Amino acid sequence: MKTCTDCQETKSLEDFGPEKRGKFGRRSKCRVCMRKRTQAYQAQPEVAARRKELRDQWYRDNPDYNRKYFEKNREHILELNRNWRIANPDYMPEYLAKYLPEYHQRPEVKEADRIRSLNRYRSLVGELPKDCMAILIGRYGEACMNPDCDGLDSILTIDHVKPVSKGGLNTMDNVQILCYTCNRRKGNRNENDYRS
Repeated sequence: MKTCTDCQETKSLEDFGPEKRGKFGRRSKCRVCMRKRTQAYQAQPEVAARRKELRDQWYRDNPDYNRKYFEKNREHILELNRNWRIANPDYMPEYLAKYLPEYHQRPEVKEADRIRSLNRYRSLVGELPKDCMAILIGRYGEACMNPDCDGLDSILTIDHVKPVSKGGLNTMDNVQILCYTCNRRKGNRNENDYRS
């Protein structure tokens, strides 16, 4: 047992970090107190700004890191996301209840979104029928077509196989059914075609 010099609590040796010169080969402050000191130091504005600057510089120097990490650990990351969504089913409704009213009270953001949507609509080449989703459901079934989908998102959307922003046509030959989550994840980053 050892007493922390900060909180004055007596704790087991495992609650103290290793230190060669310390008594029993352990630090004088427990891990909890050391963590509080570190967090207080990192919360200082100049330290936080410097850390952010270094982090941003690292990501500028390694632009493909996130993509490569996701490709290498894809199954593990998707499993973590799936477990988190199952453990926090109320998060999204609470998030929307908190931030959606704020979004509607910011006309400049709504106007920017409207202009972006209008520009996207004007760049569409071709036209989908009004019952496009019904046709796709009749052809492929009422489920997300991504084989890696966890099936937790029940909102189905129409996805352009070749993104419109990269010259994809707005026609029946270029659309498939994806859930909202998979559609957002795909974005315009790839041209994955999940149709049989």
